[in-house]
Amino acid sequence: MIISNFKDFINNVFICFLCIKGELNFLQMKRYVEKCEQYFRIHFENRFDFQGFNLAMSKERLKECIIAFDPSFIKKSGKKTCGLGYYRSGCVGKVKRGLEICGFAVVDIPIIPPFI
Repeated sequence: MIISNFKDFINNVFICFLCIKGELNFLQMKRYVEKCEQYFRIHFENRFDFQGFNLAMSKERLKECIIAFDPSFIKKSGKKTCGLGYYRSGCVGKVKRGLEICGFAVVDIPIIPPFI
């Protein structure tokens, strides 16, 4: 029940992200979806187990899959940026000062029937 409600919430948020140009706030979101402003406020305040949600969604839709990890380097200078340090940049091939961000993705492996 909780996952179903969250699916509806995420769908509504994605619709708003795709429809609204410029600033995005709860008042604008209620204009594009048949939900009240409080609906968005309550759901954004709640904690949610995203790892469990993603796992359940993956198991529901995918038969075979792998998890992909993609580290990326961002050039950044300054003294007060959180996480600022020295990281390897694959483009330059050496360690540089900046930030490292990482992306995870579930990749579907299509099952191809054998050729006759």
